[in-house]
Amino acid sequence: MMPMERKLLVISVVISDPKVTLIKDSNKIGIFTNLAVIAPDGAKSTGRVSFTGTLNYDPNQGAFYFHNPVIEKFEIDKLPDQYAADIKQITQLAVSSAMAAYPIYKLQNDDLRQKYVKSVLESIAVSDGKLLVTLKAFWYGE
Repeated sequence: MMPMERKLLVISVVISDPKVTLIKDSNKIGIFTNLAVIAPDGAKSTGRVSFTGTLNYDPNQGAFYFHNPVIEKFEIDKLPDQYAADIKQITQLAVSSAMAAYPIYKLQNDDLRQKYVKSVLESIAVSDGKLLVTLKAFWYGE
């Protein structure tokens, strides 16, 4: 969930304010976020990063996961070029490990509508820029 902060080695990476898009001609989604990189001395650089990856749903948990994130665009304001590749690699590692462990959204059991969706939602997929939802068949009656 956002904002997400991960510390790798001595640098902290914070991503926030995600914007999600469904990518046409693909089964992927794109996520554009703000990025902050914090050094051990407290110095902070900000920028933007765009990822693509796949969206998976775990029906047992009612949770949505962003799998196989790949950085497509990476910009850090006022970052010397000699550090850019290392910071990009640290960001890739931080996001990959965090996204594998934490859902980007989890349906809430204390919300009646979300609990209902969780009970009937079987799977999701992205196809040609559209979200395809598969629901379980159910029977109401005697």
